[in-house]
Amino acid sequence: MSALGAVTTKGVSLNGWEGNASPRIAEVPSGMLNSIGLQNPGVEHLKACELPWLAEVGATAIVNVSGHSFDEYVQVIEALEDAPVDAYEVNISCPNVDAGGMTIGTHVESVEKVVGMCREATARPLIVKLTPNVTDITEIARAAESAGADGISLINTLMGMAIDADRRCTLTSRPFAGFSGPAIKPVALRCVWQCHNAVKVPLLGMGGISNGIDAVEFMLAGATAVAVGTANFVNPTATIDVIDGIAEYCEASWRQRRQRTDWSVAMLTTFSDIPERDRVIVALDCDIEEAFELADKLQGKATWMKIGMTLFYANGPAVVYALKERGFQGVLDLKFHDIPHQVEGAAYSAAASGADMMTMHTIGGVAMMSAAQRAPSAPRPNTASTCPSPWASPCSLP
Repeated sequence: MSALGAVTTKGVSLNGWEGNASPRIAEVPSGMLNSIGLQNPGVEHLKACELPWLAEVGATAIVNVSGHSFDEYVQVIEALEDAPVDAYEVNISCPNVDAGGMTIGTHVESVEKVVGMCREATARPLIVKLTPNVTDITEIARAAESAGADGISLINTLMGMAIDADRRCTLTSRPFAGFSGPAIKPVALRCVWQCHNAVKVPLLGMGGISNGIDAVEFMLAGATAVAVGTANFVNPTATIDVIDGIAEYCEASWRQRRQRTDWSVAMLTTFSDIPERDRVIVALDCDIEEAFELADKLQGKATWMKIGMTLFYANGPAVVYALKERGFQGVLDLKFHDIPHQVEGAAYSAAASGADMMTMHTIGGVAMMSAAQRAPSAPRPNTASTCPSPWASPCSLP
């Protein structure tokens, strides 16, 4: 437990709730429906049993606070103030019996009221858990922030339903249930991104996370931390796997960045150390006659000639040979970008044509760049004196 950032308890109320009748859990494609009804034994049981054990195993404890009224939220927090609790997560997806069963978290006024009351009841970190079942989640997030929330967790379950066609009834005792699991990740990411751009408090992202890449995606969307829920039902080590996956992603990204940096550093030199004729690459973005007219004028004044797509595709490798016979070095600007095997072959052909340098898009990644880097070191013909078929001989060009 101590290896985890924190452990969030299931929702706890003041005196305990019986929850909904069975069946109340159903597996559905890429997720799960649950209609537990926030069943729990009450705050005193949590204080006597679960919280001491969590403290004993070194876990950071976040208690999920539930209530059917504004006052019940406050009473639960007040009862926990002398317990080993590190933070509260206020679950505002509960129905408010004082308002005819309206879900507290779907209206700005009720969110501001319950969060404000909870804020006055404690100095501990206060996280507010948002429901995605609203028209604009950002206005709910801003309401929670303005009322004193230290952070926001999102998202809670989506409202869903599943029907057994053979039995002609729903899979859960109540028609509607909370939908969670991998299928809701796109919705959760969207909500995190929206709230990241709407509030300044930290965000705890959740909803469909089952591996390290999922977690990284939430962080890229704006989450400060992530939580894993449903994945634990199918993989008891899911949380540890996510932590390890994040580390693996960071290490792989560092290796890729380091390799790109090594390439860049290898190309750096002091400009003043470069001979004047080598400081400029002349772009031959013209037809063949103009290219060689310009080359003849620049002999002895420039070293490098860039052969673009138009010139190369019209004349083939012969244009490279002809420029090298005039004493120039050629940059083949074809911007290679393909799968590594194809790029390696193209780079070898470019090197065999006599090109001294070539261009490619780094968007292809490390594997593509490495493949291209291998090709020029392979044996190639003496291109200053040979011109392999089927291309024309340099003598056929001006």
